[in-house]
Amino acid sequence: MRTYAPDFRAALGLLILFVMTCGYGCGSGPGAGQAPVGQQSPELTNGVLVVKVFPASPAEKAGLKSGDIIIGYNGISTPDNLIYDQAKTDADSRKLESVDLTVLRGTSLQVIKVPGGTLGFEKRSWVGVLEAVFNRLEEGKSEAAIKIVDTAESEGALKPEQVLVARIWAIPDSATPEQEKQRTELLAKLFELTKAETLTEFAKSQFLNYRRHAAAAACFRRVLEANPADAQARLDLMLSLTALGKYDEASKEVALLEKDRKSLTEAGVKLVERTKANIALGKKDYKAAVAYYSTATTAEPNPQDWMTQALYLYAAVRLNDPAAVKTALDEIAKIQGETMGPMEVHVKLLETLSLSLQNKKEEAAVKAKELPEDLPPAVVEFWQRVPEGQDMIDRWRVARKG
Repeated sequence: MRTYAPDFRAALGLLILFVMTCGYGCGSGPGAGQAPVGQQSPELTNGVLVVKVFPASPAEKAGLKSGDIIIGYNGISTPDNLIYDQAKTDADSRKLESVDLTVLRGTSLQVIKVPGGTLGFEKRSWVGVLEAVFNRLEEGKSEAAIKIVDTAESEGALKPEQVLVARIWAIPDSATPEQEKQRTELLAKLFELTKAETLTEFAKSQFLNYRRHAAAAACFRRVLEANPADAQARLDLMLSLTALGKYDEASKEVALLEKDRKSLTEAGVKLVERTKANIALGKKDYKAAVAYYSTATTAEPNPQDWMTQALYLYAAVRLNDPAAVKTALDEIAKIQGETMGPMEVHVKLLETLSLSLQNKKEEAAVKAKELPEDLPPAVVEFWQRVPEGQDMIDRWRVARKG
């Protein structure tokens, strides 16, 4: 659904998504705003979006797919995560062997029978109107996006806090002073509507998940004003600042966290290491980036965390140190296996870049041709947001023609 502008700072922000979940319920009530059966469309639907289905999971075996929008759980309308979880908890307590999921797939409704218990998929709340607004903004159609917000507000299709969120989305991180003032005013109104104890999770689901890092940072700073010892809020602020390219400010937050590492969970400590690597990469200190990424990668060998691994190898390639590149490749292969899994296309791109930097044109051409002429758009978009990532794509294209 989403497209991404070529902005490296947002790319680093993608690492945030690997360590967060989205749990804020955005629906305006069971079935609110839903179109009649047979006339459903994502932009008229509130539900639970299936973000990812884990391989060989009960969800996959039952036929659930990424992109499905669950609007009903065993006959109960599920306009958001909260109600879905409540319905599932009730079904689990009754030890039901199977339940029916009512799913919107494209514009057609389907009923999928799934077993009770853990299904094995990632999800988040889906509010069709808000997603429509976000899509228009991503397409550069800000006037159309604001029109949707105005109409939704006048018709009561969104809660007051959702209207504020949508208007804040329309203000880019790289805002003008006037836009900064407007965002501050909107956030002040939002803070009046949002409980302080829920503000951290709210900021994650409504701003970080939509790459509005400036708004997210403001939320985390507000939390820390009330409770400076809130390590989670400081971790999230650190990530937001890194995504904004405010590396010196992010480094200060890292230093504060490292003063009291005992207060961090194991996941928190690893996140700090990844952030230190991101900061070093942003500053093009590739030697430091390689060291930090190596620590983060080997300390938490997770095949799904391909972004950290890709950036680790990229830093080694940019360092132009063959030994560092080999070490990175070996460490990643231990995690992904010989086929490299989701890392395969990135590895071939990075190997082409390494050969190109060494002026090994013929070898670079051979490696480049191991990939199809049309790279997956998501791969191109990812690397366009990394420092000199466009240069890597350009070098690959030149090598492939060679």
